[in-house]
Parts: sequence; C-alpha cells; structure tokens
Amino acid sequence: MKSRKLFIAFVTASVLLVLGIFSCEEPEEKDPTTTEPELLTIEVTPNSISLTPGDTLSLTAIGKDVEDSTLANIEFTWTSNNPTIAEIDGNGLLTAIAAGSTYVTAGSGDIVSDHVSVTVTQAVATIEILQTSLSVYIDSTDQFTAIAKDSDGNEISGLSFNWASDNPAIASISGDGTVTGISLGTAHITATSGDILSAEATINVLEPTTGTMTDIDGNVYQTVKIGDQWWMAENLRTTHYRNGDPITRANNVQEWSALSVYDVDAADHVREGGYTFYDYDSTNVNTDGLLYNWTTFGDPTPMDGNADFNIVAPEGWRVPNGGDWATLKQTLGMTIQESMTDGRWVGTNEGSKLAGNADLWEAGALKDDPEFGASGLNLIPSGGLGTDNIGMVGYYWSEGINNSFTDPNAQWKPYAQIVQYNATYVATLSDGSVRLGSGLAIRCVKQ
Repeated sequence: MKSRKLFIAFVTASVLLVLGIFSCEEPEEKDPTTTEPELLTIEVTPNSISLTPGDTLSLTAIGKDVEDSTLANIEFTWTSNNPTIAEIDGNGLLTAIAAGSTYVTAGSGDIVSDHVSVTVTQAVATIEILQTSLSVYIDSTDQFTAIAKDSDGNEISGLSFNWASDNPAIASISGDGTVTGISLGTAHITATSGDILSAEATINVLEPTTGTMTDIDGNVYQTVKIGDQWWMAENLRTTHYRNGDPITRANNVQEWSALSVYDVDAADHVREGGYTFYDYDSTNVNTDGLLYNWTTFGDPTPMDGNADFNIVAPEGWRVPNGGDWATLKQTLGMTIQESMTDGRWVGTNEGSKLAGNADLWEAGALKDDPEFGASGLNLIPSGGLGTDNIGMVGYYWSEGINNSFTDPNAQWKPYAQIVQYNATYVATLSDGSVRLGSGLAIRCVKQ
C-alpha cells in the first residue's frame, strides 16, 4: 500500500516537472517587417444615378489598398448629403424621395469615397412637341422642341429625348431635334423618354424657292422660284458666250456704234453681239450687271425665224420669251389679257412686285407700294445704254421680234420689259422704241 502511494507521487511529480519545463519556454515573436494592409480608397458603384421618386437602388462599396487590391471585411458608413431628396441606409440601399440633386458617399474611418451624384426627377407622364408642324426646303434644317410633364402638369427639366422620323428618306432628325429635309413629301416626327411616347408632329419638305446658279465666267447669281418658274434674281454679267467664245466689249460710244448700223427706213441690223457697262463705267458691274445688244443672245441673220436665243444664257437657262414674261406676270396677279398686251402700262402693282433693292430706286409710287419686292425677282433701275434713266427705269430684253424675219424692208422691233420708278405697273415694249442695237439688261429663266 505504501509503495503504491509512492508510485502515484512519483508520476505526479514527473508531470509537474514536464509542465514546468514547457512553461519556461519564451513565446514566439512576430516578424517586425510584416504590416496589415491599410485602406487607401473606397469605390462606389454606380457612380452616377438618376431616379424618380419612390425608386430604390442598392449601391456597392469596395475598399482598396495602395496596391489597388480589394480588402475584405471592411465596414462602411453610408451618408446622403440631402436626405430630403434621396436617403440611404446602412446597407447602401438608396431611396429617391423628391425631385432634386444630391450626392451620397461611403466611408470607413477617415477614408471617404468620391461623391456619387444622384438626380431625382419627377416621373414623366406626357411628352409634348411644341411645334406641331414645320416646313423646310430640301437640304435645309429646322428645329423641333419637346417638353416633358409630370402627372400634375409641371414641366420636368433636364431630360433628353429620343427623336424618330417615320420616313427618313423624306426627313431625318438628329438627337437634339434638328430636322433636315431630304426629298419632297411629308414625314411624321415623334419624341420618346423611356416608355412615354409623344404625339406626332408633321414635317413638310418643300422644293427650295431660292438658290444659286453659275455662268461660264464663274459668276454666281441668286435665283428665285416664282410659281413654277425659276428666274435669275440678278442681272446677267457674263463676258463669254455659252460655248466659251468671248463677247465683244465696247468701252465707249464709238466702239458700241461700230457694233450696230441704224437705218430707220430699212432693217435695223446689228452686225455683232457686244456688251458694255452702264455709262461705260465698270464700277457697279456686280450690282447692275452688263448691258447687251440684241444680237448677243439672238442672231437674226438667217432671216428665217430660227434664231438661237440661248447662246449667251448659262447652261440650262435661256433668255425669256414673251410667254415666259406673261406667265410670270400672271403668277403675280395680272390677267391673261393684260399679261399679253404690248405697248402700254398694264396691271395693278405687278411692277412693284417685280422690282427690288429699294435703295437703288428713286422715290416714287413703285417702291412706295406695300408689295414692293414681293416676288424676289428684284428688277433694278439699271436704265439702258445712252439713257439717263439709271435709278428710274429698268429695261430687260425679251426674246423675239415684233415682225417677220423674212421681210428685208421691215424695221425689226425687238421686245423688252420695262418697270419705272413712278408707276406700279409694268409694260412690254415692241413699238420700235427699243432697237436691236440698244443696250439693255438680261434676266434668264431656267429651261
């Protein structure tokens, strides 16, 4: 019994000795060169938000260290700069409250994310296009504007719209509502925002009523469409025929006279086409154009009535005949009978409508008429060679002769149109007061 007690005491002492030995060992030390990763930045997604009141959205934040590595187990604090517009809970759930703008951030300790912009807009109830109908010319543009309203009828600002044309071959429309005419016809335009579609607007694409044309010398002229006719809106000033041959220039009265032979008892024969300047002064050629004799655009020497009246007109254009002038005057309101009457003033105020450039005209009834310049043709008081009528009268050649080409003893009486400062009417001259050798202006009409 005694020996057994000794054995137990021995074992107990041995165990205590072993425990004492291990307990005397020093604890393991950490490596002083190793550090825990530190939070450097916080990134939030999405970084820009647009909502309507009542909408919710969960935001996500991640923390990164200096190595741009994502850190785990970071707790974030979410903050809204204006909770009356949008509030956010501790889990990053954003709730839109009312229309306006604010921002939210995520933070941890001293580190805060960049501002995340939040825009809250009223829900769109309707979209209106302010222009229900527009008209544009081919290759021209105009602007549609749309507005959005909420259910209370209040306009919502800051929205963009998706624009569409139901026929882009007639009219196309860009993202900002700019519509471009492509071809003649009508197209319908709509604007949408989300699932909300506007009412249709109409775009009518028309043929242009103004334009430009270029002669063989490179001179560019304004043109105008009046009714179904296209006319030059400036006086011709080319110095070459259509085929490129030069037109003879007369620098003084002697040189002009050399182009023409006058004989009141026989045929008035112009030997050579020619041009000159008003009063032989080239200063105002760009405004007044040039003066031409009749043969410049119609050579009667075949004596058979087959004169070519297009030799000076630019390609695709011609010197107007009496029918062209009559059609023009009828378009402006003159009766058929009046438009075809020669030798006297006719109509009401068609002369005022045909004229233009008021500063060039002397004071008088012509430019006092309220419809002065209405046609866009802009006939000017360029006078005629050998006259002192600059500022008072505009003379314009017309194709044709008021008698037979085949009668060698006839006095050829060319046609001309005239407008005058002290009358609102217009006249056609064919009585011989204008001769083949006269120097008058030319306006061309499109073929």
